[in-house]
This record gives sequence, C-alpha cells and structure tokens, in this order.
Amino acid sequence: MQAIGISDPKAFGGRSAAINKLITRTGFSVSQVYDASRNGQGRFWKGKSKLGEALNVIKTMATH
Repeated sequence: MQAIGISDPKAFGGRSAAINKLITRTGFSVSQVYDASRNGQGRFWKGKSKLGEALNVIKTMATH
C-alpha cells in the first residue's frame, strides 16, 4: 500500500486498473502476478508466482 500511496486497503480497488495495465505491459498476465479473491470479510490481494519477476521488469522500465 505504501508503494502506491494509499493508507486504506479499500483504496486499492481504485488503483487496480492502472496497476493491471502496468502488469500487462510487463508481458505477464494479471492472474500470474496477483490474486484478488473475495470472501465474506472483503477482498484480499495476494502475490502469485510471477510477482517478483513482474516487479523487476517494472523497475527496469522505470530506469529507461
């Protein structure tokens, strides 16, 4: 949350479209990078197997 400038988990939903576009630009699918499952207590975001790789691509993109 700190990395994208939010203090409330509910605010993540508003940023998810931009984050999803960025993930797509890395060449990974959103479903490879994170899961946003919902249960009776709310929505929970969990990193998946390609999260680290996608972050590395984003870091590289930011420096070029």
